[in-house]
Amino acid sequence: MPERIDGILTRLKDAEREINAARQQQVMAAASGLVQSARDVYGVSFIGHDAGDGVGGDDVRTLVTDLRARLGDQRPSVVAVSGTAKGARLLSLRRTRWHASGVLRLALSSRSLLQP
Repeated sequence: MPERIDGILTRLKDAEREINAARQQQVMAAASGLVQSARDVYGVSFIGHDAGDGVGGDDVRTLVTDLRARLGDQRPSVVAVSGTAKGARLLSLRRTRWHASGVLRLALSSRSLLQP
């Protein structure tokens, strides 16, 4: 009996890994389109994206890091991605350096940027 339970638990863990890998691939598939949709906000490239329900912190952070790398370092940029996992709302943010005036302008206009 314990061997049978161990087998079931092993199959369950394998299935969870496959589901997580498929979800991460789905989340990452949106990356190129998101980079193309980056907005210019007072000279700062901005990407704001809601990855939706079931997208955990690791997936959100991975997507943000990938998007940030795809934007490059040629100009200042901000990437903000949110998701919801287990009823909790998650937000990950990455940026490059820029002048304080750019940060202030971005902060003042961020409410309108996050609206669909």
